[in-house]
Formats: sequence, structure tokens, C-alpha cells
Amino acid sequence: MKKVLGLLMAVVIMAGMLSIGVSAEAAEAEIFVTFSDSTGKIILAQEPITVQDKNDDGKFNVDEALFAAHEAAYEGGAAAGYATAEGSWGLYITKLWGDTSGNFGYYVNNAMAWGLTDEVKAGDYINAYVYQVMELDPTTYAIINADTYCFFDKYTAKVIEGDSVTLTLKTAEFDANTNPVNNPVADAVILIDGEETTYKTDAQGKVTIPFENAGEFLISAKKDGTVLVPPVSKVTVSEEEEVAAQDVTATASEAQDDTAAEETEKSPKTGDESGLYLSLVLLLGMITVFAGKKLYEA
Repeated sequence: MKKVLGLLMAVVIMAGMLSIGVSAEAAEAEIFVTFSDSTGKIILAQEPITVQDKNDDGKFNVDEALFAAHEAAYEGGAAAGYATAEGSWGLYITKLWGDTSGNFGYYVNNAMAWGLTDEVKAGDYINAYVYQVMELDPTTYAIINADTYCFFDKYTAKVIEGDSVTLTLKTAEFDANTNPVNNPVADAVILIDGEETTYKTDAQGKVTIPFENAGEFLISAKKDGTVLVPPVSKVTVSEEEEVAAQDVTATASEAQDDTAAEETEKSPKTGDESGLYLSLVLLLGMITVFAGKKLYEA
């Protein structure tokens, strides 16, 4: 009987360890936040933000991510720069980065979010902004004119000195049947670190940008006659010697070859510990069955 009690105690301990592990995994996540103000100035550019599960529901949402972004990067924190309220359509923003105009938008992974309670996950990208232009029909309140949301097809890219990066600029819109569609943005002028360049997107929204010097560069765009929500892509240009050293390290560790000579789109992911938890679940199940069998035999 003592052995059976010991096995049952082991089951209880294992269950506790498993619950602690799951709780720890769901406690926080890193999400990348971009924000531009009513002048089109980029304030945050894919800023890595650690988001907390404020309501303890085991997941994260847009509201929690924007709250965390203000806590991390706005002077005075969320209390000074961010506020929400409950309305007939649910939770909505009343203050964003100190702006109280109410003319706010936010997208998750370049798709329109339907509300602040929309779920977000580790590695997701949120682009929040204050509209530069917002004209409404005074009767129907339908939008007559507003900023066009657009995005590059690469969040980030890595190249070596002397190489080029090809980006495609697209809009995120809805067709007549309210289906999401992405259309190319032609004749958009490329900005590098806020400065206009001679590079423009073609009819397919594509542009190829050469990089001669090492460093990190923030790519955006603007277009005459159209107000764009500033798109953001980050390009890292490395010296060839640095890349060679990185490649040797990657080979030694049997990592996936990520040669900096080719462009790579960044898809941030946190460490996946699902295999560990699955193993613990299986082990817990085996111990439970074994303990039950011993208890039955006793």
C-alpha cells in the first residue's frame, strides 16, 4: 500500500510540474510592434515588446500588446499614453501614443484586426497608427478618404555589402464583396532611414535596392497623391568577413545554413517547448495507469 501511495504522490508532483511549465510558457511572449503618428513619422519600427497575459486567460491579445508597447517605450508608460473604453462594439482605443483623436488603426501580420481582443502570438507583428487623413460622410459616417494601409513582402532581409534587396509593396484592402485583397503599389518613392531616394516601385510594386555599406537600414515608402500608412522593412547589411565567420559557426553547430548573401524574410519564433510538455503528459499518463493497476491489485 505504501508503494501505491508513493506512486500516487509522484503523479501529483508530476502534475504540478506540468502545470507550472504550461503557466510559465503562457505568461509572456515577444511581439514586434510598429507605430506611426498623425504626421506619418515612424515612432516604433518592429520594436520587440515583451507582452504579459494581463487577464490570465492563457493567451495574448492586441490590447495587451499595445499596453506593453506603451509601458516599454512611451514616456510615462501606458498610464500616460494609452487608454481604452468599452463601447457597444466592445473594447476600443481612446488614447494611442498620447493622441486622443480617435482616428486609430491597427493590423496584425498585415491583416486587419477586428478588435482589441483579437488574439496575437509570439513572433507576431502589430502595426498601429494614427490616421494622417480621415474624412467621414457626416450622415452615414462611412469613410470617404483615409490613409492606405500598405506593407512590404519582407519584414526583414539580410545581405552582404554590394548586394541588393528586392521588395514588393502591397496594399491591404477589401473588394466589393468585403474579401481581403492585396494590390501592388506602383510609383512609390522608397525612403531609407527617413530620407527619400531615387528608387521607385514598378507597376508590380517591386523595387530593387542596392546596399554598398554595412549597417542596419529602415526601409519605408511614400507616394504622391496617396497617403500611405508608412510600411516598414529592416535590412541588415553585413561585411563579407562577418558572414563567413557566421557560416563557419553555423556549420559547426549543424545549424541550418543561413548565408547572408541571400535575402531572408524574418519570421520570429520563440523556442518551441511543446515536445517537452508532450513528453511530460505521456509520462504522467503512464505513471497514472501503473499506479491505478497497483492500487487495483492491492
